[in-house]
Amino acid sequence: MIDKESVRNMSRLAMLEDRESLEVIKTCSFKKIDFCIVQAVKGCVAGTVCFAAALGLWLLYIWDDVNTYFYDAQYMVFLKHVLGIYCIFMFIYLIICVLVALHRHKQCRGKRRRYMKYLRAIRNSYRIRDRYSRRADRSVEGGDCEDLQ
Repeated sequence: MIDKESVRNMSRLAMLEDRESLEVIKTCSFKKIDFCIVQAVKGCVAGTVCFAAALGLWLLYIWDDVNTYFYDAQYMVFLKHVLGIYCIFMFIYLIICVLVALHRHKQCRGKRRRYMKYLRAIRNSYRIRDRYSRRADRSVEGGDCEDLQ
């Protein structure tokens, strides 16, 4: 006989098992601090590439002004300004990256908890079904079948 509760739990598990489940497994395999560090390193690399691209586009946009600025040989002043802007940009960007990583890790842990809850419910329903089937087998072996012969 089909247990309706087991079918419901299996349906819930099937809904949770999609492409996101692989991401959840990867995310939950890290501790929270390790996941945040990995995301911050990724964010640092991505932020540096983004800043370099934005700086390059900005320099191309004001190319004439850049030529006159470098003609006056104020390289160090320009470098100080660029490094200051870069530090401010990276500080804000890394804070955002860490906050997003904390939020993602928290969501993944919740999804994992729900998944494990449904998995335990299915396992328990199988255990209960096995107990009843063993009892039925014992009662059949105990003498009910001998009476029929």
